[in-house]
Amino acid sequence: MGNEIDENDVKKLQKEKLIEGRKPNYILSNKVAEILDQKADYINKKGSSPEEIAQKI
Repeated sequence: MGNEIDENDVKKLQKEKLIEGRKPNYILSNKVAEILDQKADYINKKGSSPEEIAQKI
């Protein structure tokens, strides 16, 4: 499913805040998800923080 990505490229993308997560589970950052209109997909992959869950309740 996923493609291998060079560690140097990973570091560059993380530095620019374009991806999040740890190897091998990288996801697009919130910033990129908003631009691509994929905010719902980002939230599903990222999950909710305890603060967000408490706020929703």
